[in-house]
Parts: sequence; C-alpha cells; structure tokens
Amino acid sequence: MNRFIYLVVFVLMTLFLVACPGKVRERAVQPEKTAVKEVTPSDFESLVALYKEQESAGNINYDDLISRFKSIESAGAKNPEIYYNLGYLYETKGDIENAEKYYKLAYQKMDIAAENLIILYRKTNRLPQAVEIARYLLKKDENSARSNVILASIYKDQKKPEEAIKYCRRALRIDPTNLEAYRVLSMIYYDANKLQLARLTCIQGLKIDANDPGLNNILGMILLKLGDESGALNQFVKVVSLKRDMIDARMNIGAIALKYSNYDGAIKQFSEVLSYEPRNRDALLGLAVAYRGKKQFEDAKRTYEAILKINPKDTAAMMNMGILMYKGYENYDEALKWFEMYKNTMGTSLGMKDPVYQYIKEVKEKSALAKEAKDKEERMMLVNQAIEKDKDKAIEEAYNKVLAELLDPPIKKACEKAIAKLIKPMEDKKAEQEIRNKVLEESIKTVKKGILDQVDKTLKEEIYAVAPEAVEADIVQASFKIVDKKMIPEQAKKMLPEMAYQFFKKNLLQMLNKDVLEQLASEQAPKVAEKIYSETMTAYAQKVLEEKKRAEEEARKKAEEEAKKKAEEEEKKKAEEEKKKAEEEKKKAEAEAKAKAEVDVKNKSAGESNPQVPQAQTQSPVEKVGTESKKEEGSAPANTSAPQSSGEKKEGEKPKVEQPAQSTGDNKTSNPVPVEEEEE
Repeated sequence: MNRFIYLVVFVLMTLFLVACPGKVRERAVQPEKTAVKEVTPSDFESLVALYKEQESAGNINYDDLISRFKSIESAGAKNPEIYYNLGYLYETKGDIENAEKYYKLAYQKMDIAAENLIILYRKTNRLPQAVEIARYLLKKDENSARSNVILASIYKDQKKPEEAIKYCRRALRIDPTNLEAYRVLSMIYYDANKLQLARLTCIQGLKIDANDPGLNNILGMILLKLGDESGALNQFVKVVSLKRDMIDARMNIGAIALKYSNYDGAIKQFSEVLSYEPRNRDALLGLAVAYRGKKQFEDAKRTYEAILKINPKDTAAMMNMGILMYKGYENYDEALKWFEMYKNTMGTSLGMKDPVYQYIKEVKEKSALAKEAKDKEERMMLVNQAIEKDKDKAIEEAYNKVLAELLDPPIKKACEKAIAKLIKPMEDKKAEQEIRNKVLEESIKTVKKGILDQVDKTLKEEIYAVAPEAVEADIVQASFKIVDKKMIPEQAKKMLPEMAYQFFKKNLLQMLNKDVLEQLASEQAPKVAEKIYSETMTAYAQKVLEEKKRAEEEARKKAEEEAKKKAEEEEKKKAEEEKKKAEEEKKKAEAEAKAKAEVDVKNKSAGESNPQVPQAQTQSPVEKVGTESKKEEGSAPANTSAPQSSGEKKEGEKPKVEQPAQSTGDNKTSNPVPVEEEEE
C-alpha cells in the first residue's frame, strides 16, 4: 500500500499544537514500508505468522518478536531478511537507533530496506543521508522511475525545487503514467505556492487515473489553500470513499473538523486512523487536541501519555501536555514542569521566540496569583468564622456612632440657640434647668430623626448594605500583615469594631456634607424646640397643679391621722391609768383582807381565853375601818367585803356600816346587821 501526502494541521491546529510547524505538512512520497518479510527456514514463517496474528489483535509484543529474531540470528542465520525484519520491528517500536542499525545491514542486498532507511532519515530530518541512499539505488538502475521519484521527493524536502523537478521529469520520461511522479511534482508546485500549476499537474495525473487517492488528496489540499474549503472537503471525502484506509485523507478531514471546532467529527476521523495505525503519532496528537476542545481533559491527558510512551522525547506532546495542565486543569505547577521538560529536551535548537517562554511567564504569573488567591481565601474563611457572630452588631454600633458624631454637634448647636430664645427665667431654678435639659434632649432627638428620615434610606442602600462585605474585606487585607494564620481569628475580633467605625467614618463623611447638615438643623430646630417647649411647660404646669393638690390632700390626711393618733394615745393613756388604779385598789383590798384575817384570828384567840361582849360603837365608812384596822391589832374588821370600786358614795344615800358578828356559845357568827351612822 502506497503512502500519500496528507494535511496534518491547519490554522486552528497550530493554536493547539504549538510545537508543530505552522504550515501544511505532508508525509514523504514513497512506497509504504513493507512489513515483516517472510523468509526461510520455517522458523521465520512461524515468526511472521505470529507477527500477523498480533498485528490483527492490535497487541504486538515487539520485545518478544525482536528477541526471537535475534535468537535465529545468533544461531548463525546471517541473511538480510533477518536484519530487515529487525529494523522494521525496531522502527515500529520507536527505537530509531537500532532500526537504522539493522536497515544498514540489509539495504545493500534488499532495495526495500534501502527505501525504509530513506524514510527513516527523512522522518528524523537527516536528508543528506537519505540522498546518499537514494543515489545508491539510482546508481543501481538509472532507468528506474521509482528511484528517480524517491530522489526527487528528498530534494523537495531539502527545498531544492529545481533538482526535484528535474528527477520528476526524468521519471515521467521513463514512465509517462507514473502517478507517483505526478504526486511529487504537484507537491513541489504546491510548496512553491504555484497553486494553479500544482492543480493542473494533479488534473493531468487524474486523467491517467481519476480515482487515484493520492492525487485526489493533493487536489483537496490545493483547493483548501485556494480558499475552497467545501471543494477540499469533498475531495477528502471522495478519497475516503475510494480507499477507507487512506490515512492522509482522514487526517485532512480531521484537521478541517478541528479548524471549525467540530470536535466530534475530528475525534471520529482520528480514531478511524488509529484503528489502522494505533501508533500514528499525528493522529494521536490530533485526537488529544479534539478531546481538549471538548473539555474531556482526562481523555486528552491519556492520549498525550500514549504519545510519550511511544516516544518519551516527543516535544509536541510535552508542549501540549503543558498547555492542557495550564489551560485545562489550571494546575500551574504541573504545567510548568512540562514546559521546562519541553525546553530542556529542545536544547540548543529552541528558538528565542519559541512560545514556551511566553507560556512559562504566564504560568508563573498565574501560579503566583493562584497562591495569593488561595492564601486570601484561607484568610477570608478564618476572618469570616471569627467575626460572623458579632459582625452585624458591630456594624450597627459603628454606623450609629459615626452618625452621632456627624449629626449631634450641628443639631445640638442649633437646638441650644433656639431654646435660648424660648425659655424664660423661673423662680424655681432647679425646675428651670430640668426643663431646659429636657427640651434640649427631646429637640436633638426629634431634629436628628427628621434629618435621618431624609438621608437614612439612601445611606442604608448605598453604604450600610455593603458594609459587612467591605469591613470583612478590610480585615482580610489587614490580616496579610499577620504571618501566623493561627492568630488571625483573635486579631480579627479585635479589629472588627475599629474597622467598622473607620469604614463608616470614611464613607459617611463623603455622603453627609457638613454645611448641608448645619442648614437642615438650623431649619428644623426652632420649630421643633418651640413645640417641645410648649408641651413641656404644659406638662410642667399640670404637674405643679397635681403636686399642689397632692400636697393638700397629704396634709389633710396627715392631720386626720395625727388627730386620730392623739385620740388613740389619750384613750390608751386613760385605760392604762384606770388599769393602774384598779390594780392599786386590788392590792389595797387584798392587804386589808389580809389584815382583817389576822385580826380575826387574834380576836378569836383572845375570846377563847376571856370572852366578852363587844360594845357597840360607831365606825367610820369602810375606807376608815380599813385604815384603823391597820392601827389596832386584834380588832375585827367591820366587814370582809371589798369597798365600792368607785370609792364614792351616791348622792342622798347614807353610808352603811356592818356590825361585827357576836359570838355564841358554839362560836358561830351570825349575819351582820347593818346600822345607820350619823352623818358627819
């Protein structure tokens, strides 16, 4: 199967694959490398069969196959087929050094090994070595149209169009139907930007075979460069319809899809290419770009890793991996690592204008900003957690404090001026001062409220509403001076009141003009003060009247209470005197009764020894008898009954005296007979 020229990337691809050439690239124009060549003896056949089996399964074990071929070589089979097959396996594996080694051992005896060696040199940009091998083939057969075309294609790569055209024309003279010569010649004109000449050359070749996939693919590239993208796409689609495994056309369709951000279409085409060539580096690169365009970052990353697994020094994959980490994952440290790896791998071949320098600069800046943002986010979290509970209260207190500082002085001044004209001197100086203070206090409050009613809504909307976030931001900014983040919560709490105060002081000063405030206060204070003074004086007069009434009522009640108390005290005193007198009389009666009892006992004793009839005699009233009984021991009392409680005789009534009882023979006492006593 022949390999044909194909478009790898268009303008959009260059934005992603910055390490790839910006212009249209094409593969070498030459026959496709022949796969593992069958040789004898039967061991070779079994290895070839094993290779084909693994190739069909898409899982080639290169190390095992190489080991098996080397074991045959070490057994003494030194034929070029072994070297060719080893060279092919090493090249497919990606080991260019060993591939070159074994191709060199085989190319002098196998033209196919020489052609593969030429492809290897062209792929590694060692064109002088490729020319040398091509001239070797041409020297073997100067009339070989194929060898002339191969040499022409190398000269084309060396930017030697005259030499390239010379060998193309020589090939066409040898074989006018050689389509490979038409392909190379049209690409020489294409590179020289002679697009119409390139187009005519393609058309001339297509007259020989209208369905030649290579020429149709080149024609599509020419149309694309001429601006006919629709025509170009049709050509590429036609090529695929002619040959499904036409890698070049599918690559070009994928490139066009990428250009127009048709990522699904690009993924389809590049995946199709990879189904034929799993290690196709350009298809893998295009697929990764498409995945990145769809923001399937993990798929893109795996694809770049697959490229680097094939060739760990693939600078395009390194560069694009760095871009993926930078633009996709925003992992700046990882991106910087890949960009540095790319720069080191490129070494001295890296130009001063290489995009990697700009990427490194951007990534470092982004990384610094990201770290700063992360640090700020952490500080914001710490500050927020520390002040969240007290923030609203602190904001309100600071707002009111600053308002008071701004409004109170001009309002107080205006109110004092108005009050000085209103208040008249009073006899009660204390009351006068109290009225003055009250009117001033109420006037300030009322005027302040009136002014706030005009401006507070605006202040709340424009300043107060944004204060919590602004104050928190100020505290966060101040926290950058705190090195130890553990100290931030404690310091944030301390800073909250002052930060809130400073915020309002700064912003309210800008919104509340001092002259305007004084004007508003001067306008409102007189009316407010007059009204409050009038209300206060009315209330004061009412209070004085009520206090007078209350004083009179209290005086009346006090007088009544005092009179009542005095009466109660006199009554109590009288009762106590009567009680005392009764007690004295009781004691007196008890004493008299005792004395009488003693006399009776004495008389009785005397009567028994010398009985006599007592002579009747006039006795004084009970009071006098009682008195005499104390003087005369042994005389019997006139009566044992108690005296009258009052101690006074009734008017018109004569006092009565009881006679002592007369003794009888049986010592019994008869009832006393009262006798009248002459009035004194």
